[in-house]
Amino acid sequence: MVFVTFLSSEQLKKMHRTEKNYTFRKFDDISLHLDNGMILDTAYAYVSRHGCLYFKGGNIALSEIPCSKTPFLHMAEEEVLALARDLVAPDKELDEFICENITYEEIRRLRTEKLHEFSSPFKYDHTTIIW
Repeated sequence: MVFVTFLSSEQLKKMHRTEKNYTFRKFDDISLHLDNGMILDTAYAYVSRHGCLYFKGGNIALSEIPCSKTPFLHMAEEEVLALARDLVAPDKELDEFICENITYEEIRRLRTEKLHEFSSPFKYDHTTIIW
């Protein structure tokens, strides 16, 4: 499932202040089908500055988000979180791993650096970085 929000200029400014680990991009040449029947051929989204998680020879997409024509390995969100934990803190329980990442900036920074070893740059030909 993809959640879509339609933000005002002021709301978007506030979002930008909270999304420091992401670039804000415009995506063209897409076909995003919304639950209300609307189909978008352009959308905006935040994309990680750290790249895509790369595992077993390919990038990972969340299986909860239906997507056609993707070469990515599909995994559930909890599986991706467990994989990230296994790669950087295998001795931690998943809930503890998540809580530490939320609570402790230095632990989060070090784990993010370590995860760079398991990432590849984001690539899509029809995107423009806005912010």
